[in-house]
Amino acid sequence: MKKVFLGALALTFGAIGFAQNTSTVNQTGLNGISTVIQQNSGNKAIQNQSGAANEVYIKQTGSDNYANQQQTDRYPSILVYPTNVSEAKIIQSGNKNKAWQTQSYENNNAFANQSGNDNVSRQTQTAWGNDADVRQSGNRNNARQTQKSAAAMADINQSGNDNKATQDQLLGKYNDATAKQSGDRNTSYQSQTGVASNGAHNNVAVNQSGNDNYAKQTQGNNGGGVKQLASINQLGNRNRATQDQLGGQDNELKAKQSGNDNKSKQVQSWAWGAYGEVMQSGHRNTADQMQSGSASTAKINQSGNDNYAKQTQTSAADFNLAQINQSGNNNSAKQMQDGTGAWTGMNTVKIDQSGNDNKAVQDQDNPGTTFTHNFASINQQGNNDRAYQNQYGDGDKAVIIQKGGNNNYGLQDQTAASIGADARLVQNGSNNWSKQWQDGTNNVSNVSQTANDHWSIVTQSGMGNSNTVIQNNN
Repeated sequence: MKKVFLGALALTFGAIGFAQNTSTVNQTGLNGISTVIQQNSGNKAIQNQSGAANEVYIKQTGSDNYANQQQTDRYPSILVYPTNVSEAKIIQSGNKNKAWQTQSYENNNAFANQSGNDNVSRQTQTAWGNDADVRQSGNRNNARQTQKSAAAMADINQSGNDNKATQDQLLGKYNDATAKQSGDRNTSYQSQTGVASNGAHNNVAVNQSGNDNYAKQTQGNNGGGVKQLASINQLGNRNRATQDQLGGQDNELKAKQSGNDNKSKQVQSWAWGAYGEVMQSGHRNTADQMQSGSASTAKINQSGNDNYAKQTQTSAADFNLAQINQSGNNNSAKQMQDGTGAWTGMNTVKIDQSGNDNKAVQDQDNPGTTFTHNFASINQQGNNDRAYQNQYGDGDKAVIIQKGGNNNYGLQDQTAASIGADARLVQNGSNNWSKQWQDGTNNVSNVSQTANDHWSIVTQSGMGNSNTVIQNNN
């Protein structure tokens, strides 16, 4: 019995000794360098440096690894030349790895490479030429980076299952954040925020390939963001993309989705000269764009089944362009331009649809103010298509062209006491319907229908209005 007990006790101590790797390093001063390399299970490493021009490095191979590195610098004991360099590197390969690095001030650089299961990486950098890079390959990966600096860079590359990436760059300009994910259940969130005079030339990009991906990007600058770019490229199933830009000038949002059940939403508020574009190819796609401001452009291109597109341009809207291109059946497109300024106008909305059973709605409305010389056009090729146009203002022009199909319907409404409005409607095919309503003075209406069994109703009230209806039967 005694021998058995001692044998069991020896095995217990042996197991404890095997899993007991740990390392703690504390350095103070200048030009400090620390390296920790650990292999096999139960590893733990913590390094703390205080001073200037210091470097740390940790490499762990095995299971249950944990690494923590901290660097601080703001001229402690002063070493400005040859440079105050801060570096931190963590490489982990194995199961249940955890790594986070914290750096403050000067020329910081952090790098974490994780390959294995249940990996977590967190990197925090504050101020000055920061650079952070996380690469993860495996299951249940999670990476988060936070930077506060101008010209900071953050990069996350994840390949595996259930990945999640979050990057925050909270201040400054010329920042760049990139997240690339390939695998299942991926989630990516990126946010850049600068003060009114500081958030310029920031870029964020997400590239996702896989299933159930989600990407959200937010750039907010309290009205001062200039020439900012946010782009999302998704290829796979159940993808969803959301992008927000607050204020600024000449900012861009781009989203490209190819796959099933994709959704995209873009918001550019209180902007001048903004550009937003969504490209979708696949099934059940949905795209929604909202812009407030002037001289902005919104474009949606959809190719596939059951697509839905909506564009809204509002708030002192003038010189704006909204354009939707759809190919396929059962598509729906809606555009609205609604200005609230004392003088708004010169806006353009365009919808092009090819296929059957499509619906297009355009609304240019601005009650109570001067909303003038707007242009709306709908071009449909197919059968059983529906087109609706509503304009409120002087000198507006509306055009509907439905050709090469049967049983189409077109309606144009310019009844808001307009002056010099122009409505034109062209239908080629059989059993087509058209309606035109105009109210005001010096308005012009034209209808052209070719083929058999057409119906056209034109209603005008006011003075100096003119109407022409041409119907040719084959």
